[in-house]
Amino acid sequence: MYIKREIDAYLNLAFDGLRPKGLILAGVVGCGKTTAVTHFREQKESTHNFFSYSGDSIQFRNAVAADTRFIHLELEAKANKSKKSIVFVDEVQKSENIFDALKYAFDHSGTSFIVSGSQPGFLNSTARKRLQRRADFATLLPLSLPEILSHKKLIPNDAAHFFSTVIGQGELPSLPKFDLELSPDILIEIGRYLKLGGLPLAYLADPSSAMLEIRQTVERGILTFKENAENMLDVLLVELARLHSIEFTYTNIFKRTGVTKRDRINDLLEDLTMQGYLICKKPYLGLEARKSYLRVYSMIDPGIVSYLLGEITLEGNIGQRVEGIVHTRLEYHRSFIPLKSDLYYFKPFRLDETKGIRFLPGEVDFVLQQGRRLIPFEVKSTDQISNIDTKLLKTFVKDHKLPFGVVLYKGLPTIQEKILYYPWWLV
Repeated sequence: MYIKREIDAYLNLAFDGLRPKGLILAGVVGCGKTTAVTHFREQKESTHNFFSYSGDSIQFRNAVAADTRFIHLELEAKANKSKKSIVFVDEVQKSENIFDALKYAFDHSGTSFIVSGSQPGFLNSTARKRLQRRADFATLLPLSLPEILSHKKLIPNDAAHFFSTVIGQGELPSLPKFDLELSPDILIEIGRYLKLGGLPLAYLADPSSAMLEIRQTVERGILTFKENAENMLDVLLVELARLHSIEFTYTNIFKRTGVTKRDRINDLLEDLTMQGYLICKKPYLGLEARKSYLRVYSMIDPGIVSYLLGEITLEGNIGQRVEGIVHTRLEYHRSFIPLKSDLYYFKPFRLDETKGIRFLPGEVDFVLQQGRRLIPFEVKSTDQISNIDTKLLKTFVKDHKLPFGVVLYKGLPTIQEKILYYPWWLV
């Protein structure tokens, strides 16, 4: 059973042009990269030659090592000349000779390609460097709630696409025209997602074995690079799960590991971020040459948080789970914005007598910056607008002369006083 992914439309659009196209498709182990590409292949086989290789194959690795022209010659011999060709190479991290062979085929026969693998950090660094100017970079996340709800036909088709128009507009958007209700079936899916997330094998498993699938997926990926970190990675992961979407502190890690230098912890944080398991936001200051060392980290999937905490109950941390989901989804949408963009959060502050930054109470959960344009977001787990305090959000909108702000909450779309209230489960 294939669950339609948001990346499907991107793949079709990217490879429908006349010019050859390269794509590096990253994502954590078990997020569905190979499945998505296989589905794409099935859609394109009537119009394209599609060649698949794997870096796991020693014969393939030896072939590209012996002759950079290997892929090019394979296509020359086997491809239907009336069709364009697309090459897919999985587990590309197994040999850097693969990059040379792909570049040769791209340059000499106009061959498009997709590369993927089980080491997102490698794809995000080495692959991007080796394939620069020839390949775009895209990240596939675990299943999102809009993808799941669309698959189960619990929301209209337009509902899963409206939010991308919100972040692309400079003015307060009109309310979406689709009909929507927060049905009992949607509430069931929301509750399950908050606990078990969207790793495909976990989602497709029987609920009683979903956590086992999460554990096996995590152990295949996130725990594979802990050998050189002694016990520090395990401690760090549990602390990150506990502080999921809350400002990160070093105190507990120092106490439990005996580490006294932040550099060793920062290296692991950077590694986890490069591997695609963590996303990070920093405070928005709006001041040149001003920096803050405050950070908020979120895991990319609530099921991973449940696994690391050793529990699937939501007592006391529903708000954190919701904010983490929104964090992940905003980063995903941001990655497809062609203009430079950044994602922050906002804490009111003042400058003291030494011009140092002193943060004040309160927080706007997210600020999306595109050039000079800002969109502030508040995230709330409630479905009642009357329970939501928007004072700081409205102040931010007014102080920065913005056309609107957004509250992502559990209820249905509405607009009040330059604030768009929108379901976080449709982001």
